[in-house]
Amino acid sequence: MDTFKKAKVILLPVIENPVVGQICRNSIEYFIWTKQHEILNVRSKLAEYRQVEVYNLHFVIDKEPSVGDYFYDPKIQITCIMANKNYNVEGCKKLIATLSSKLTPSPMPSPGFISKYVESLNSGKVIDEVMVQCILTWEGVPGYPKSFKDAKIEDARLVPLVDKGGYITIKKVKESWNKEEVKNIVRETLRATGKEIKAEMKNIQTCPYIEFSEDDLNKWLDKNL
Repeated sequence: MDTFKKAKVILLPVIENPVVGQICRNSIEYFIWTKQHEILNVRSKLAEYRQVEVYNLHFVIDKEPSVGDYFYDPKIQITCIMANKNYNVEGCKKLIATLSSKLTPSPMPSPGFISKYVESLNSGKVIDEVMVQCILTWEGVPGYPKSFKDAKIEDARLVPLVDKGGYITIKKVKESWNKEEVKNIVRETLRATGKEIKAEMKNIQTCPYIEFSEDDLNKWLDKNL
């Protein structure tokens, strides 16, 4: 099952030479470093091209990182890989996509989104949250693969869904939902968690109308939404 997960968009300064596609800033505005800038940077003696601020763009979700995950530590404003369980991850956010060439392999935002993001920086209306399409997978989880019937939802990893180009799918954060959208969210949530949700619902006393059948689910949705 795929779903859209809210992610924070973080822009962090780095001390390194810019590469093509990276976000930079001169004395006037933010811009995307291109091959033309590479040429000017080599040939020109203008300070505009010799002295620019360089940034990495990251996408993080409100989920504690596991060993092997890249993560963002807001206390010291760095991104790195979770090498072992000894690191204090309190307050840290799991990194799911990045423009940093050093954190590879990692999914990336599309060039189209990067252009829109740079526009938002220069306009003062900065994009700080987006919805990223993600999937649950057991790939890379110790002890797996197992047969699907033995797979536990709590063991699954949440990872971004990428296209053939290695880019993530991004949408704007929704501020409101209509009735049909809420119904679909409830249906997909129940189907995704299966038996675990069904077992839990038996203990729900506040919503006696909930049952794990399509017909009764529809009745509950019509009654409560």
